[in-house]
Amino acid sequence: MAFSFRDEYPVLGPAATLDENLTTGQVVQGQNAKIPGAWAEIEAPIDAATAVSRVMYTAPYPVQVIGFSVRFSTAGGAAAAVTLEKTPSGTAPGSGTALLTGTVSLTGTVNTNTPGTLIAAATTRTLATGDSLSLVFSGTQTGLVGLAAQIILQKV
Repeated sequence: MAFSFRDEYPVLGPAATLDENLTTGQVVQGQNAKIPGAWAEIEAPIDAATAVSRVMYTAPYPVQVIGFSVRFSTAGGAAAAVTLEKTPSGTAPGSGTALLTGTVSLTGTVNTNTPGTLIAAATTRTLATGDSLSLVFSGTQTGLVGLAAQIILQKV
């Protein structure tokens, strides 16, 4: 699992800055990006054999989910899909609160970043200390290879 904080993100240029006063709507993209607040990125490689619903991250302090996408090198089987849930302590993956408006298909075009659509309610997308994020798989994962799920978080 990769975990990058603040301006350690390798795609940003040397002029990229972190501005603690920006809001998500004020993000400037590209090599001279301005990123709101402290943020982190979580990635984990997953194949069919390990594509079971699971906890991916537990918040050490309050954070808000501001982005989610997947990419895979070989598509999954029939109706293969994944979604992201907030799962507080004591809640099993699959029984949490959905953070996407629907599932993200794992049967589409390979080697393509496929974003999930976050729910609008920022308060629901906010994790308290100790809350977790879980990936929940559905459909047939047989054949799925090289899945990388990316979750982008902002410290609140």
